[in-house]
Parts: sequence; structure tokens; C-alpha cells
Amino acid sequence: MSDSVNTMLGKKVERTKKEKVEKISKEADLKEIKRKLDVEKEKERRKEAARKTNQQPQQELLSPNNTLFVESLTKDVTDVILTNLFSQYSGFK
Repeated sequence: MSDSVNTMLGKKVERTKKEKVEKISKEADLKEIKRKLDVEKEKERRKEAARKTNQQPQQELLSPNNTLFVESLTKDVTDVILTNLFSQYSGFK
């Protein structure tokens, strides 16, 4: 029986330090398992919500793209400056 049930029944439970540590460890393990299950449930809930709205999950939306948009440049920035800046990176065309 759990300590709380034994306490309700008026029984005093004596535990060794080792038993107390084991009990705390088991409780911590159960909390971690519950946390992991909650995370998985939330992931499934989000996937289902995305399916219902005909949207793809966010991971699928973030596919690689070869286009870089640069905006709000000053008037003195030229094509040559941008080419020199970005040509040092692989994939620049």
C-alpha cells in the first residue's frame, strides 16, 4: 500500500533510507515517463490539427531553398558589392 493509504488507515510506516531513495527514484522515473508521453501527445495533436486544416507540419514547410532575398539596402550598394560579398559562399550563382 502507498504511504498515504497507510496513513489514512492509521498505520505508521517505517522506511529505511534506501527504501525512501528508491521510492523517490521510482516517482521521478514515473514523472519523466509521463512528461515524455505528454510531449508525444502534443506532437500528435499538432499533426492532427495540421491535417484537419490541410496544412503541412512545420518541418515539411522548411524545405531547402536556393533563393536569398535581400532588401532595405542603401543606394550605394551595387551588384558588384553583393557579388563580392556572397561569392565566398558555396551555392552562389
